[in-house]
Amino acid sequence: LKNLNTSNSNVNLEEAEQKLLELLRSSIKYRVQSDVPLGLYFSGGIDSSLLAAILKDEQIIEKIQSLTAVSDDVPDEQRELIARMAESLDLSPEFCNSIVDGPQRTMRRLMWHMEMPYSPGIICDDSLNSAAKELNLVVVVLGS
Repeated sequence: LKNLNTSNSNVNLEEAEQKLLELLRSSIKYRVQSDVPLGLYFSGGIDSSLLAAILKDEQIIEKIQSLTAVSDDVPDEQRELIARMAESLDLSPEFCNSIVDGPQRTMRRLMWHMEMPYSPGIICDDSLNSAAKELNLVVVVLGS
């Protein structure tokens, strides 16, 4: 917002920034009202990091269980970066391998559930959902 040209506008950047944060906080509080275990799908990117920071700042959850889908080809430095970001946000990170039980079995199971052809993103979703279930997380929020 600092680089926004407001010379022809009546917008007060400080007020706009405060209003945006207020709306984000309110929206997040509304969506995470839960009497069951709650988790966060965490990529370490802007969306999920902002969501985690607000959850932490608002003290909505004491310790947030985060789930990150990774595959064997994700470089170690990328995993370390995500782990450091999770640590700085006081998350309890859990890394899940994208293909847990072999590619053919995973594909058959996903296509059966989807009742349609394969979509690459569904493998990550499946591994995250499986990990959430193993951790007894009933509600999981994501930053997208």
